[in-house]
Amino acid sequence: MGAAFKLNRLANSILSQAGLRVIKDENYQGLVRRYGAILRRLGLENDDVLHQPTFGNAPLAAADQAYLTRNNPRLLDLERRYAALDTAIIDPSMWSSKFTRGSEIDLEHFRGETYVWQHRDFNFPVHYWVTTKYLQSIDSLGLLDKLQEDELFGCYNFTVGNQRVSRDLLDSVSEILFLERVLRISQKPNLQVLDIGAGYGRLAHRLARGLANLDKVFCADAVAESTFLCDYYLRYRGVADKAVVVPLDQLDSRLRGAQISIAVNCHSFSECTLQTVSAWLTALEQHHIQYLLIVPTATMDGGRTLFTIEKAGNSLDILPTLTERGWKRIALQPKYGDSEVQKYGITPTFYHLFARD
Repeated sequence: MGAAFKLNRLANSILSQAGLRVIKDENYQGLVRRYGAILRRLGLENDDVLHQPTFGNAPLAAADQAYLTRNNPRLLDLERRYAALDTAIIDPSMWSSKFTRGSEIDLEHFRGETYVWQHRDFNFPVHYWVTTKYLQSIDSLGLLDKLQEDELFGCYNFTVGNQRVSRDLLDSVSEILFLERVLRISQKPNLQVLDIGAGYGRLAHRLARGLANLDKVFCADAVAESTFLCDYYLRYRGVADKAVVVPLDQLDSRLRGAQISIAVNCHSFSECTLQTVSAWLTALEQHHIQYLLIVPTATMDGGRTLFTIEKAGNSLDILPTLTERGWKRIALQPKYGDSEVQKYGITPTFYHLFARD
């Protein structure tokens, strides 16, 4: 464990004066102007630790551009298969076909603002600086030394010191370190994990690169585009031997016989109906998965409570369903263990860990 993290007086001053929490009555561009004015007043507009982000627009090879298209036969096949499924796991309130086939999923820039909100979540460069410094101070597994970031697929990235970082990287490191603190996952031989709502494979990629003891992380998602992108991305990153994509219509057969001890759900339960959540719980129970980590989006009360999004637009509390089905919450911790970082880090929320006998 590194030295205790402490925001210095200058950083605290910048953050306090900028008021850089999620401010509902101002748009992002308004906050950008406000942020820039404060930095100029403090004489810090050219400070290299507070610089503006780089949008990941690195060119792709022609073959990759040709693959990442809406008419790819692999994607069309997955869409057809998912549409034919009769399962409560597919009960979209947010991730409908209209949503996924509209402007939300840019197949070439899928690490942009679709799956992981970066500047859309009111995260400024200083938030990335604070988060990076904090994680460096608690990184017991040396993940920030092992894991790298680049400018591919639309990812917004920042340089802190001599390290390029992104929300993709920092969120993944934070989640892995939480599981290490409470479950010592790096000490589990042949570790197997199920990633529910895996998206493009953000966490699976980092688990495969960061944990030498990982046997398999199985990636499942109820959105055909996500399965398509996840399969492509994990092969592109060269981790498909450990990070295995499971199409939804093969979920039961692929998990049968696996020795999965932990399931993780980062943000997607917050964007599903309670019926969908219940169906996933059934799958976990059928395959005797003991632990479930839920990371909610920071809505309602900052992530302390687990809510769904229903089709009517209302929200329902997930906790009563978990409790009724024998899932006991064994840990509830803020995303950041330092109270100042929980105010000023990237998208603060809470980690909810459940266990079932």
